[in-house]
Amino acid sequence: MNLSTFQKYFLFITFLFMSSYSQAQRGAKDFTYTIQPLLGFETVYRSTPRPHTVTQTMYGVRLTGGVDLLSAEIEYTKSTGSENFQTAPEKITSTDEKLKLGGRSVFRLSDLFNMSVRFGGQAKKTKEETTNAGVVTTEEKPIEYTTYKKTAFELHLGKMNVSVGTTVVIKDVNDMEKNEVQNTIAIGFGI
Repeated sequence: MNLSTFQKYFLFITFLFMSSYSQAQRGAKDFTYTIQPLLGFETVYRSTPRPHTVTQTMYGVRLTGGVDLLSAEIEYTKSTGSENFQTAPEKITSTDEKLKLGGRSVFRLSDLFNMSVRFGGQAKKTKEETTNAGVVTTEEKPIEYTTYKKTAFELHLGKMNVSVGTTVVIKDVNDMEKNEVQNTIAIGFGI
């Protein structure tokens, strides 16, 4: 059976949710769902008009379900960045949409503080609008599939938590300058 990268990640996440659910049946008080609106900055690699990185704002939402040892997560983010140049092209506006599927492990440092480690795969869709001599052209880039790793520190106050974290999206292990970094702050509400 020949599966695409997205199908493999989808099956992996389904397995994580099912195993988390079976653990929850044994100890329902330990099983939680969390919804977190996200807001932050990300540094992304751009190849046009020459290779460079750019920092832009991002927003989104993350849903996590499972137990501390291993939870499944799905995250959607959107970011837009605009760059102006002295030479052609005069302006490039990029919009990135990202979908992450993966897992999370939480390490309780105290009753109030946690550290979490996240990992998984990301699908990224980019649309670029280029202005050159007053003419605007739009290009939809092919979907990119990459892996990600994240570390976050969390403060818990009852069912509410505040998380500050950094995600590294690994695009090329041979050229670390092409990797992308997301720094986020999130406020979560547990169910």
